[in-house]
Amino acid sequence: MVNKIKWSACDYAAQGMIDEMLTQLNLSYREIEHRLNGQMSYNRVRDLRLGRRAPVRLSEFMALCELCGVASDDAINELSSRTMKVERSVCDNMKNSGQKG
Repeated sequence: MVNKIKWSACDYAAQGMIDEMLTQLNLSYREIEHRLNGQMSYNRVRDLRLGRRAPVRLSEFMALCELCGVASDDAINELSSRTMKVERSVCDNMKNSGQKG
């Protein structure tokens, strides 16, 4: 039996950033795979963009940032900011639904 990986707020924030970066890059998954020189497969790039399977690893995130021309310090700062927004949103939703968090 396969254990399902539970995504964190940071994982969801990173997935959103990846989707936006790859949309702006406007390349096919095959071309991205080619430009990454084997760091990630076509399928993995697609899964990361669509939020499927396992969340992004730091090395994958940084490779995609580099490919998209996003500075690593800018990417980490943006990721931190987005993570806090996701966490606040989850807490607000839990409060509104009467759940404890």
